[in-house]
Amino acid sequence: MSEPRNPKFAVAGKGGVGKTTVSAALTLALVRRGVPVFAVDGDSNGCLGHALGFPAEQLAALRPLAEMRDELEERSKPGDTGMYLLTPPWPT
Repeated sequence: MSEPRNPKFAVAGKGGVGKTTVSAALTLALVRRGVPVFAVDGDSNGCLGHALGFPAEQLAALRPLAEMRDELEERSKPGDTGMYLLTPPWPT
């Protein structure tokens, strides 16, 4: 069976149920298989970067999505459902 070329996952649930743990494990498993991953932590108390092992200095330099309005508008297009579809900058 062939693997999906562009899988998309969203993890949701109540606080404390393990969303970050599941997201980090899934992300790391895909990366180890050579799948490019664009992980977004939408939690206001985000710690996915820490769970993935990024250094604190690198995480401190990141800008929250809420502060990236221009970039989001530039990389998005309206979808048929009223939602906006983002095109992340995949590495080449």
